[in-house]
Amino acid sequence: LGSVKRKFTKVTEQQVRDFSSTAAEVQAEFARGGPGTPGIGMEEGLERLEKYTVAIGEKQRQREELSLAQKLFSMQVQAYPELSDVEQTLRKLQAIFDLYREQRDKKDAWSSTLWSELDLGVLERGMESYEARLKSLTKLFGPEIRVESRTANP
Repeated sequence: LGSVKRKFTKVTEQQVRDFSSTAAEVQAEFARGGPGTPGIGMEEGLERLEKYTVAIGEKQRQREELSLAQKLFSMQVQAYPELSDVEQTLRKLQAIFDLYREQRDKKDAWSSTLWSELDLGVLERGMESYEARLKSLTKLFGPEIRVESRTANP
């Protein structure tokens, strides 16, 4: 039984080393082509966000499996800060893209409103709501984001 445990411990150690390299590769790829990459449009960013959310979900499952194996063999559980960094950035970007998606869909709905049914108050309140939510993102991002008011009211 002891030799089997040692064998599986060595296999787990190798898997941890491999996964650590994979986590670093994921972080580098995310920095080069993730949803927050400068120069891409919001729609492209939205597609990339969905792609990376799925990919990171898979990596989280792998990390949890390795963690369980490490605990089983009384090994120190390895942290993967690169993966945690990507996860944190994805959560922040998710907040921005959720607001974008909601505003885009609402704009499409407003554009199909007949002139005879147009209520400017609804449009104004809707835009004020989006502006307030956008400003609230500064709490999430801190000094990384600057939001300027674009309304005509002084």
